[in-house]
Amino acid sequence: MAFHFDWVNSVAFTPDGTAIASASGDNTVWLSSTVEPRLIGKLEGHTFGARGLAFAPDGELLAVAGADRLVRLWEVESGTLRQTLAGHTERVNSVAFTPDGTTVASGAGDATIRLWRVADGSARHTLSGHTDSVLSVVFLSDTLLVSGAADGTIRLWSIASGDLLTTLDTATEAVAGLAISPDGTLLAAGLHDGSVRLWQIDVE
Repeated sequence: MAFHFDWVNSVAFTPDGTAIASASGDNTVWLSSTVEPRLIGKLEGHTFGARGLAFAPDGELLAVAGADRLVRLWEVESGTLRQTLAGHTERVNSVAFTPDGTTVASGAGDATIRLWRVADGSARHTLSGHTDSVLSVVFLSDTLLVSGAADGTIRLWSIASGDLLTTLDTATEAVAGLAISPDGTLLAAGLHDGSVRLWQIDVE
């Protein structure tokens, strides 16, 4: 399916797998059916390219990270913009929802992660510690967040306090992507040196 007019930066499935969202440098997000090759909807609003994507666990909201330094929360069914989250000073690269859907995290080029309350769009915490662009964020649970950055580190944070809990060093290689195994026991990181590294997770 070719609908965009520029690079596609990110794709994400709806929780039920019936649709896929794609974010592009053409400033749009397309919603497409996975059952047949057709468009379901088009979300417009970003001004310098749409980057990361994340669906809420219930599939009702879609968070979009923008190069315009904003995060937008869209209602999937209606295509209505629910919230615009402003605070980052550089482009936003990655977004993620907590498993309970109450909090959104955003990682940006300003080397910070921001936590937002989904209910009203208010800021919960700003997580500082990285020294270069935050490229990936993923929740380990409703209480723990993992971030990867161009500074070559992976950091584990407490959602409740905003405190840094531990740091993993990748020997200066930028961390481009993170993923948690379905059972929550493994962390995978994709690095700019072409490697993928795995860590055993023990948060007890």
